[in-house]
Amino acid sequence: TAAAFAGLSLFGYTTKKDLSGFGTFLIMVVVGLLVASLINLFLRSSMMDLVISFVGVLLFAGLTAYDTQKIKSIYSYVAGTDMMGKSVVMGALNLYLDFINMFLFLLRLFIIQHDCGHGAFLRSRAGNDWIGRLLGAFTLTPYDCWRYSHAQHHAGTGNLEARGYGDVDMLTVREYRERRWLARLGYR
Repeated sequence: TAAAFAGLSLFGYTTKKDLSGFGTFLIMVVVGLLVASLINLFLRSSMMDLVISFVGVLLFAGLTAYDTQKIKSIYSYVAGTDMMGKSVVMGALNLYLDFINMFLFLLRLFIIQHDCGHGAFLRSRAGNDWIGRLLGAFTLTPYDCWRYSHAQHHAGTGNLEARGYGDVDMLTVREYRERRWLARLGYR
């Protein structure tokens, strides 16, 4: 997320193309995304959730470039005035919200990829794998490798005889009692 955000922000800062018309379109897409999300609260469609998440990532990627260019142009107008401090704070807030929203939509895509790995997103295993691989390319998490390691994690979780691969730290009662009080407190 950070690399994509930095790259998009750099693009918005350095491009000679005017993105102001693009920004108006993106704001309309924000409203559409909110409406679609509200509708999906009632429909509970996993496919609509996938589309909303894809659109959300692309939307906030575009808004990052647009907001960066907007901050650059506003700065040239307010440089040296008392409005400079306020415009810097508002610009930083806009970019912060772009970053957080892009991260949250990427996280939603990873959650859908996780569901595909469990075979829980679609009825078909091949469909789950296909969507999982597509999302893996988008989230930069190789799906097949992740699915294999995640299956090992599930196979060993809770097995105190085979600890160590992708599990949550777990102690037996004896191991817990043998620890010092501060280590026991940290374990809890």
